[in-house]
Amino acid sequence: MKLGFAGRWQKSVRPEPGILRSDAIAGVPGAVGSVPDGMASAVLVGVNPVYGLYASCAGPIGGGLTAATHAAFSLYSR
Repeated sequence: MKLGFAGRWQKSVRPEPGILRSDAIAGVPGAVGSVPDGMASAVLVGVNPVYGLYASCAGPIGGGLTAATHAAFSLYSR
């Protein structure tokens, strides 16, 4: 089966198991550090600070799952 451009690109940026684990570990300090910022942003907007906690925890996790380090470097190194 022939892969189109999108299929070849997806195959080239697929993270390896070791890289995925190290990316997850590297994302923990960023997630923890964004908690006060999320709470402050929620207070500034006028909502309950708990919503800021949800946003500050879900954002880095979602970003980490959808963007691998290899993908970021492969776009700029060509």
